[in-house]
Amino acid sequence: MAISAGLFFVTDLDATQTREQLRDSAATSQAASAYLLKQVQRLESECDSGQVALPTACQWAHRSQWSLAQYAHYGDKLYAQFGPDDASVIYGEDRAKPDAAAMQKLRQELHEYNLLRCPVRKISEGVRQYSPTSRTCEAPPASYCVAYPDVPLSGVEPQEAPMKTVAIANECVVPTLIALKAEQARLEPEVSANTRNRHLRWLFFLCTAIVAGGKVANASARLALAVQQARKATVKTEQQEAEAQTRPAGPRTARVGLLARGPRRVRPPSRGA
Repeated sequence: MAISAGLFFVTDLDATQTREQLRDSAATSQAASAYLLKQVQRLESECDSGQVALPTACQWAHRSQWSLAQYAHYGDKLYAQFGPDDASVIYGEDRAKPDAAAMQKLRQELHEYNLLRCPVRKISEGVRQYSPTSRTCEAPPASYCVAYPDVPLSGVEPQEAPMKTVAIANECVVPTLIALKAEQARLEPEVSANTRNRHLRWLFFLCTAIVAGGKVANASARLALAVQQARKATVKTEQQEAEAQTRPAGPRTARVGLLARGPRRVRPPSRGA
């Protein structure tokens, strides 16, 4: 019983941890998508007002919002199925994946937009000073920067992403969204299977507990009966001993005493009589 209970709770604990991991991953993909969507909307507004003259980046800002809005509302099941498999899904046009050169051009213009809004000052060789944090320039949360692009971009250091203030964090968020899609696609079937099997585990545990409880109850009843019988036998023996000590001697006892003394001799009459 103890072994069965231990296996049950270990398995259930592992399933709970997997479910929490999937929940956290889905929450991060939603928040990261909403974070990038907000920055894309600001870029679109600046493009429409003429503040930014980057045609490829502006076109992407117009067409990418629908996908990012969907990702921001997808739960783990939908994101595991419809989330981005690679960067071309996010950087490409509707139902079209750009080639590597087009993707690099788009990423380069987004990098130029970051330098325009959040310039980086070079102090010395290997030492740079980023723009101070503001409404436009901000360092993305570390949880949105857990993966790096497959293809590096000139002038961008992926390792500096969580510390660097930028106007649009595509170099950080896009690889993270792709990694989260792979993670949720791996965890979601496991969680679904654990949810189905959890009822069977509980049923098995309850049946085992009932059987074990019945055996314990039967053994307890037998033990109680044996103790009760032993007590009755002890009481009966004590009563018999007490009666034997207080019982008076009867006729049979007296007769046995006479026989023990032998027959009584009768003296013959004397000769003078």
